[in-house]
Amino acid sequence: MRRSHALSIMRQALSFRSQSATWPSNGRSTMTVVAIIICIASLFSLPGCNDDSDSTGSSGQVCPSCSDGTTDTSFGPFVFNSAGDDSTARRFVSNCGFAVARGHNGGTGDTLQVAGCGGGVELVWSNTKFTAYRVSVGWTGQTDRGVKIGQTRSVVVSLDPRLASSSGQFQVTYGPDDVLQELIVGQNFRR
Repeated sequence: MRRSHALSIMRQALSFRSQSATWPSNGRSTMTVVAIIICIASLFSLPGCNDDSDSTGSSGQVCPSCSDGTTDTSFGPFVFNSAGDDSTARRFVSNCGFAVARGHNGGTGDTLQVAGCGGGVELVWSNTKFTAYRVSVGWTGQTDRGVKIGQTRSVVVSLDPRLASSSGQFQVTYGPDDVLQELIVGQNFRR
């Protein structure tokens, strides 16, 4: 159910008046109160843009998802150097629940980096082009070779030997238990 549909139901519930059952103290309809509670509860349980089940934000914006798959040159449907200019990233902020990451708001000498999925997905624009992504805990997708956050180094390397250590366009971080914590692919990512 979409938020607009839920809001429509809530408006109908608020305008509904039942004569059959009322609260003794204030005359409100029991049906109306129940309908309002159900509608409010459904608003909080609806998927948002960053949820695995929905990849469309407000205004029909296609949004990055926490479960999007990746390749060496793309995050979900967004391909390096052809995903649009900085305005694409800014629409992710205004329509998809993403936020500018660590003050990297673009402009001369800086990248534009936007993060979503509780910080588990970060997308980078440099010189007005999508050039890199970072995934960590919060991202539930996998690479085109089957690599996922939380896999051991031995599993990761068996799936993609290039990720044994950081090199070239890949930066990998393994935790103390030799578990993949972070993967950065592309160019110009800044901490």
